[in-house]
Amino acid sequence: RLQDDPDRLADRLAELAAALVAAPEDAALQQTYDQTLARLAVSAGDAGAAAAVLAALELDRFDR
Repeated sequence: RLQDDPDRLADRLAELAAALVAAPEDAALQQTYDQTLARLAVSAGDAGAAAAVLAALELDRFDR
């Protein structure tokens, strides 16, 4: 399971982001993305870590 590994969660987040580009209207996909992002923030133990990952993926400029 990915829950405790920030690197694997970041990889999953990147996969989901790419899928959202292809299907931006997919509500279930958006929900999975949001849940994965929340899990990443918790697993990293720092809310700033999730922001850093988003910035590294160049996803920090998009609104949720």
